[in-house]
Amino acid sequence: PATYFAEGKAFESINFPSFANIIQDEKATSKDKWDTAPVPGWYVDGPGGKKILNRRSVNLASWCLAVSNYSKKRDLACCLAAYMADPWVLQEGILQPGTWHDPSRYCHVGLGAPAILRERRGPLLSYFEENASVLTPMVTGLIAATEYNVNASKNLHAAMVGTMDVVKALETTEKQWEEITERVGRQKQIEAWKELKKWYPTIVI
Repeated sequence: PATYFAEGKAFESINFPSFANIIQDEKATSKDKWDTAPVPGWYVDGPGGKKILNRRSVNLASWCLAVSNYSKKRDLACCLAAYMADPWVLQEGILQPGTWHDPSRYCHVGLGAPAILRERRGPLLSYFEENASVLTPMVTGLIAATEYNVNASKNLHAAMVGTMDVVKALETTEKQWEEITERVGRQKQIEAWKELKKWYPTIVI
């Protein structure tokens, strides 16, 4: 968890810019004792035999609700999830100042003031911008993107909880993805991928 780093129990963390609010807290052991770095990479063979540093970051975000199998209020948890997912409730939550939504909305007073954001999250925001320049496109631009992701999520989850062998999970995912690709049309997916890649850098030197 994020608090491990703040308590001085972890030597590194890959996190969101808002992570600075935790590690720069007045009571945090990590206050003023950390630094940032861009996402690492590896060298690959480039044009003319030149070695190129290939760096890639991902921009992933999702919300999930975990409910214990032993919970006596599982139905209540589902009702709460439905309530929190309501568009109007989400909108009200986003409008509240001093939350992690601040960087992505206009808020010039209180805890979300730009000066405070720059002071607390400045170094992280700088590297966040640099990493954003080498983002790897997600498959959301492809036909049947949701089907690809759902299959991968189910198999990875099964591997995580131990109901499916890790190798089996990967092999199953590969088989399912190949089936989807063949059904949709491999060439059609290749063209869609090429179109998507136009909006992302392909080589970083």
